Amino acid sequence: MIDPADLKAYLAEVKQRLSPRDHIDRLENVDAAITNYRKDQDQEAFDANSELQDLTNKLTNLRAECSRSHLDWIPHDEHVARIHELEREQAEWSKKLGSDEAKLRQVEEELREAKEQCAMWEAVQVEDEVEFTGDALALRFFRNLGFVPSYALDPTQTKPAKSASKHGKASTAPGSASSSFNCILVRSESTGRATLFDVSAEGRKRKGWAESELSEALWQAAR
Repeated sequence: MIDPADLKAYLAEVKQRLSPRDHIDRLENVDAAITNYRKDQDQEAFDANSELQDLTNKLTNLRAECSRSHLDWIPHDEHVARIHELEREQAEWSKKLGSDEAKLRQVEEELREAKEQCAMWEAVQVEDEVEFTGDALALRFFRNLGFVPSYALDPTQTKPAKSASKHGKASTAPGSASSSFNCILVRSESTGRATLFDVSAEGRKRKGWAESELSEALWQAAR
């Protein structure tokens, strides 16, 4: 039996044994440490998520700036096809350039020959060419214009008449040994039609043409 006088001390001892303060304090300290650790983890997780979101946004913007459509990106096959097309165009232009250069050289050669021929003709003094008579010069001039002279007296006569000279040779004008011509055969450049004109004084008189009117008729027939 417990002495009532010792009961109070006994209860205090039992209470002390039933209330381990040190153990409770340790548990509270552990709980506080766990709580603080969780808070630190939550803060670190929040900071990490914020940084991750920021990096995600930056990556999205970078992808948008570096996208194929933004940079006008061309696929490799299309790029190769474009290169082949440009090379083919370059070859065609080179071929055309070579052809044009050949034509240019040909034209330059023809121009050089024409200049040489022109210089040769300019060096010829007509006055020194004794074989050139007035009619011969006129004949040459008209031939250069496309006119063909005819020695027929009659404009309706298609072939020039010939008469024997005293040397036994046929003269170019009927009844005369001279080389004068009385008719000109004019061929139209546009239609190809040939017209015979009597250019003698008698022929102009029959037509009632002045020399200017005859010239105009010749030019009209040559068109």
